[in-house]
Amino acid sequence: MNTADPGGRLVIPTSLAAPEPGWTTTADVVVIGSGVAGLSLALNIRRLGHRVLIVTKSYVEEGSTRWAQGGIAAALADEDSPADHERDTLVAGAGLCDPAAVHVLCSRGPASVRNLIRVGAQFDKDVAGHLALTREGGHLRDRIAHAGGDATGAEIFRALVAAIADDPGIELVEHALALDLLLDDRGGVQGITLHVIGEGQKDGVGAVLAPAVVIATGGLGQVFSQTTNPAVATGDGMAMALRAGADQADHELVQLQTTVK
Repeated sequence: MNTADPGGRLVIPTSLAAPEPGWTTTADVVVIGSGVAGLSLALNIRRLGHRVLIVTKSYVEEGSTRWAQGGIAAALADEDSPADHERDTLVAGAGLCDPAAVHVLCSRGPASVRNLIRVGAQFDKDVAGHLALTREGGHLRDRIAHAGGDATGAEIFRALVAAIADDPGIELVEHALALDLLLDDRGGVQGITLHVIGEGQKDGVGAVLAPAVVIATGGLGQVFSQTTNPAVATGDGMAMALRAGADQADHELVQLQTTVK
């Protein structure tokens, strides 16, 4: 529970009230969240030879990715370029964009989509066998790749889950609510505590020790009375990071529909 100091300022607790961990395991990297961001990152980490533990607080398919119907914007056509995509994005953002983030998104977008194809995602193609790119609001070129018409998120999710299942170096733990980040004396993250429900030996409150933790838990759409975000979008990751002292920004920018990014 949040409290206020004598000056009336909000005081954020440093941890949740929970029992001491009853079990411990290790990994090279812990990924919290099982959407397109978390699963893609886990596969990339495995290519570097690291062991990955993915934790998700419900079933793996309960996040936003599977429900995303729109396509993915990337400069994939010969007549397009990441620079053009970046320019369109900044114009559409009307001064609210982080230019550095936009540059990363647009410059790395084509390789990211091709990587999804390599993993097994099947995007729609035209009669000549090329990606069937369409145009949407804010884009001056055809650069939207779809899968199964309006089932882009479901197809990407299917391919990523299949790839995760085939990799013995990736462990997925469902029904695992991440509680808090474990910090060393210098404030560095060294793992997480979590509460696993009904997972055999990994049951109840435990700890995962890892030198790297990635929070890919999605947004907080469920704080609103009206949203198409799934029920699991409750901002747990943001809250966990705040309790650990992480800097955050732009919480006022919330998308109430699910989109693959």
